[in-house]
Amino acid sequence: PPPAKGGKEDGIAALEQALAEAQAGLDAGLDAGGGPLPDRDTLVRERIAAEQARDALRREHADAQTAVHVARSEDAAETLRRQALTLETNELQNRLGEDLATCPDDQRAERLVTLAADAAQAAAAFEAATERARRLRAAVPTADQRAALDARVKRLTQAIESRDKRLAEVEREIAGLQGRIATRGGEGLGEREAAAAEELALAETDIAAIERRLAALRLLRDTIADSRRAAHESYLKPVKTAMRPYLHALFPGADAALDAGFSVDGLTRAGADEPFVSLSDGTREQVAIIVRLALGRLLAERGQAVPVVLDDSLVFSDDDRIERMFDVLTQAAEKQQVIVLTCRSRAFLSCGGRTLTIEREDG
Repeated sequence: PPPAKGGKEDGIAALEQALAEAQAGLDAGLDAGGGPLPDRDTLVRERIAAEQARDALRREHADAQTAVHVARSEDAAETLRRQALTLETNELQNRLGEDLATCPDDQRAERLVTLAADAAQAAAAFEAATERARRLRAAVPTADQRAALDARVKRLTQAIESRDKRLAEVEREIAGLQGRIATRGGEGLGEREAAAAEELALAETDIAAIERRLAALRLLRDTIADSRRAAHESYLKPVKTAMRPYLHALFPGADAALDAGFSVDGLTRAGADEPFVSLSDGTREQVAIIVRLALGRLLAERGQAVPVVLDDSLVFSDDDRIERMFDVLTQAAEKQQVIVLTCRSRAFLSCGGRTLTIEREDG
């Protein structure tokens, strides 16, 4: 603990008195001219030591005063805290007593569950309200958007005003026309309207008659077209039937479209229609030969067998395709005579059949 205030002050006073007495003794010795004087350095050292001791005591005194002030402040603060705690304790005891009075022990657990549920519900409502507020803040248009909306409102307002003005003008025009109609009511306007209505009825009757005739003509046209198409199919069906085995041997699953003159319009392969002009030269030549073979087969089946002469044909066929055409020619030769004239005897070596040559007769 710090030294007492009175003791430090007494020590300082004693040191100061000792210094004064030493100075007085020194002065008296000098005046009396007595015995030997102490060494000056010794006196200086003693004086410095005394002053240092005095300063140390003063610092200790100041520290002691500071410690006293701090202790008093802490004691006052502690007193205030104790008083506040006492008040808070009393308030809590009072509230506890009130709560115990309003909520008995047997209802406390249920009450706590209810309060917890209410608190959770309130927290959820608070979060929902916070989220709604956030969305509302996000939905608030910016300054640029508000300016654009204001401009649109202004434009639409002006448009409405213009429409209102135009509507007023139209209403005035209608009123004027109604006045003119009322004025001219006695000028035979009703009779003219009745005559116009009668003419309109006659015109509508004529239009109905014309439409009936037009429908009949369309029906006749469609019927003739259907009949012509059916006759065409019936006419070409035997030829296409005779073509089918030859065509399938060359192009499996294919079908050819013919016109009334037995010319090939196109070829259908793998579900795709190909115009005849878009086919390769070799394919067109092969399909044309198949048409001739089919016509010859029909004549042969009717007892009018005629030979089919192919003069230097299959010049555009590749090796695989020409081999299959040789199979087709062999199959057709079972029903009719097929004569192949060619200058490419080597290419037709595998054609089969009987090979004929023309030789010069000597003599």
